[in-house]
Amino acid sequence: MLRVAKRDGALIESDFRKRENARAMLLRNAVALNPPLDSRVVTMLQGARDRADAPSLHDDLGVAHARYVRSKRTVVNVENVRTVCKGDDMSDRRTVGERLLDLKRRAGGVSLDEIARLAGYRGRSSVQGYFNAAYDADYLPPTVAERLATALATRGIDPAEVLAMARTAEIPSANGVPFKMEGAPDITMPNDVPVYGTALGSDEMIQGEAIEQTTLNRAETVTYFRRPPILDRRADVYGLFVQGASMSPRFEPGEAVFVEGKRPPRIGDDVVVYLVDGDDKDLPTSVLIKRLVRRTSAFIELRQFNPDLTFTLDVARIFQVHRVIPFGELFD
Repeated sequence: MLRVAKRDGALIESDFRKRENARAMLLRNAVALNPPLDSRVVTMLQGARDRADAPSLHDDLGVAHARYVRSKRTVVNVENVRTVCKGDDMSDRRTVGERLLDLKRRAGGVSLDEIARLAGYRGRSSVQGYFNAAYDADYLPPTVAERLATALATRGIDPAEVLAMARTAEIPSANGVPFKMEGAPDITMPNDVPVYGTALGSDEMIQGEAIEQTTLNRAETVTYFRRPPILDRRADVYGLFVQGASMSPRFEPGEAVFVEGKRPPRIGDDVVVYLVDGDDKDLPTSVLIKRLVRRTSAFIELRQFNPDLTFTLDVARIFQVHRVIPFGELFD
């Protein structure tokens, strides 16, 4: 029954009719709202006439974002709107640069010059941009993270702490449905990269130090790796399983690596050095998996990490030098 007021002998509708009309319109269009109103919200609307004021009604009808959304959301077309917000875990909001600086301090305050050298860069200018508190990218480039992890590992920092920064930060979705990214189909990653047989050879004394060697049999294909699309139709690429621990933590025993024969290695690259001995200069007897430090017309200088040694080899001992392809480069 409508409430009416008698004034000057005439019946005048009260403000109640206006509220009733607004409520009825909301109920008629409830399905069109986003998100749709469920039965509980409809019930609230039906009882809206009993609410004391607009803010208290908004408290009942306000719909907050799902978990992990930081920003505030307001409900429109409601007087005196109160914002609703739910925050995520803000326990570590440091920039990537701040996290790298913290690792640098934990590594004993190692200098940027030393980090650049250990990472295979020419100088500190190659890394100083990353070790800056203002560096706030979502993630480190994979190849950079790999090199910095290798450098800081020599100072006791777990490589996983650096490599974790190479993963894209989780971005909250807004009104979207997450889906799983599928890998490259088999047709684009044929299983045809040969993996040659390797075994741990006897140490060779070089400059008074026992250097770990690996025997390699390129006539024996022990398995095949799937070919990343970037290596499509590359006949010079092959795979190896690392033997021994002389390159740990850069390469652990049994770790698989891709190697290329045509691209000349650069200073700072990991390499497979084919050695010859005696009079037969066309038949390699063993290989070394090391890091290239220096190369001249008379010798090459190599480094291993466990134990940390740098040594030189006369070019007369060298048959070929192949480049180990960094993992990040395979899928860059």
